[in-house]
Amino acid sequence: MNLEMVIGRKIHDLLTDLEARYEMVIYSKIEDSYFLKLPEQGIYFEGYASPCVTGYRIYFLADTEYFPADEETRGEYSKTSTISEVKKILGSPTRDIRSLKIPGRAATHPGIEFKMEQKTLTFYYNADEAIVSLHTKLNVC
Repeated sequence: MNLEMVIGRKIHDLLTDLEARYEMVIYSKIEDSYFLKLPEQGIYFEGYASPCVTGYRIYFLADTEYFPADEETRGEYSKTSTISEVKKILGSPTRDIRSLKIPGRAATHPGIEFKMEQKTLTFYYNADEAIVSLHTKLNVC
């Protein structure tokens, strides 16, 4: 699945398409944001303050409710597995993201963010600096 082609699509249209292809698709709406989760495929889509897809997250490693995504879904970073490899490819990050401890939940993973022309890439990693997930956000809607 080419995830970049999903950006800008209406969440409800995408939901209909995904439900026809996959057994487990979880839809949720929190305030003015929409989420479509495909835990078995290791991805989720979001419409942040928008009824269309503005971003997605790809899981490289199993994490809580998500399985790792396949190589095709990981796209251009499919052969990348560590934060040091990401830095070799993309250079210095725009900013570091600290891990947060939320009461009653496991701590979040730290990350590094890269702002590009029309998208922001955030790579989250574990204690071994292995990439756990890649979050891509675009401004489209």
